[in-house]
Amino acid sequence: MFLLSALWRGHGAFLPFSRRFCAKLGKNNVNLQAENEINSFKINEYENKKYRKPVIAGNWKMNTTLQEGVELAKAVAAKSAETPENVGLIVAPPFTHLASVAEALKGSKVELSAQNCADHEKGAYTGEVAVNMLSSVGCQWTILGHSERRQHYGETDEKLVEKTKLALAAGLGV
Repeated sequence: MFLLSALWRGHGAFLPFSRRFCAKLGKNNVNLQAENEINSFKINEYENKKYRKPVIAGNWKMNTTLQEGVELAKAVAAKSAETPENVGLIVAPPFTHLASVAEALKGSKVELSAQNCADHEKGAYTGEVAVNMLSSVGCQWTILGHSERRQHYGETDEKLVEKTKLALAAGLGV
């Protein structure tokens, strides 16, 4: 494993990827920090706390009705002020809840994530959700490469590469 330094809306994030995955992704398709930083960054430095920001993320999977999800989001948003400033908070509700949950989270430090995204920008892909659709409802993140997607839907490294390229190009964290 080695670390690829990617930028997400001005915040440096160090993401562990295999060399094979990064070769498929193509360095030019990722918003990278200075080349010398990538070359000089060592794997053991990843454990250095100055490069790490604790994140508490909740993947709601296929749970809650819309009303239950909005109530839960409001409760999480209300409690978010009690978390330390250096701790990130992310919720990933079902797709049908995203716009309503985004509204419920306004004014809080809680960020919104989708649970997946399509591997195409647009087109006739019934049931898929494009990254620009996610951005338009307020998502800052998307979950990619989840073991359940690989196990139940047969997602491959190649499909994950396409999704990652699209998500990063749209400004979503992965």
